[in-house]
Amino acid sequence: MISDKYGDGPDPYTYPNSQVLINKFDITDDSQFVEMEQDFSELAIMDIEFSPPPYDLLYWRSLH
Repeated sequence: MISDKYGDGPDPYTYPNSQVLINKFDITDDSQFVEMEQDFSELAIMDIEFSPPPYDLLYWRSLH
């Protein structure tokens, strides 16, 4: 096993001999994983509903 980017030992959340997070698609290649993340992020962005400004205190509190 290789060490993770942030510590001394192997990362239990990545595939062995890789720095790719364990994922539902079993993608172990870093570039493929990044591409998949970007694709899913683009799809998720389409579902965001923005409220028109101005934003008041009640709106900002609802974010928490």
